[in-house]
Amino acid sequence: MSKKFVCLNPPKTGTGYREHLLLPYTDLSVAHISDKMQNLLDSLHITAERFRHFNYSQASQFIRSLGLDDSEFYFFTFVRNPWCRMVSYFNMFVQQRPQELELTKECFKMFIFDYFSREKFISYAQEDFCRHNGREVDYIDCLTEISRAMNFLNQKLQLKTECTYYTNQKPSTYYKIYQFFDDEIINFIAAKEKYIISKMKYIYSNCTERD
Repeated sequence: MSKKFVCLNPPKTGTGYREHLLLPYTDLSVAHISDKMQNLLDSLHITAERFRHFNYSQASQFIRSLGLDDSEFYFFTFVRNPWCRMVSYFNMFVQQRPQELELTKECFKMFIFDYFSREKFISYAQEDFCRHNGREVDYIDCLTEISRAMNFLNQKLQLKTECTYYTNQKPSTYYKIYQFFDDEIINFIAAKEKYIISKMKYIYSNCTERD
């Protein structure tokens, strides 16, 4: 029998892949929304997308709202090189909203600044998924190391997931977006993600490699 756990998913860190990997061991997951889960989300006025990307604080509050003790759960999360992550995010929005965003440096810079600045219900800085009020989650690892990390979590949580080596196949547009970076954008992202950069030893030059 697997142990109680919560997988926190910062946007654009392989969320969908992990959801399907963990689905057989998950009571609540947007990978399969049962009528019971939908009724629960509706009663709490929470959208599936918001639930999918609960940060550490939000997930803890949600667990307590169900009358459960969040300290009995094992919290873990995966993070990603923040510069690569922004390239992935911008590329997704360009593909989904071509009427709003164009594949230009001006749009990329506008997107980055707006992304971290506006008020929203989903936290986008990866730090929010790793710690809250000075307390860190139980386990943090990199998206690039998901195969090794899942082997560890299988043993820790008594799971039997079969994680094949995760490769992030970059769309051709990624390489054009990488050219949009300048010192202002690089330093702005570094300031917003300084916690995760320090913790995971990320550097900007890595963002053109396998991320």
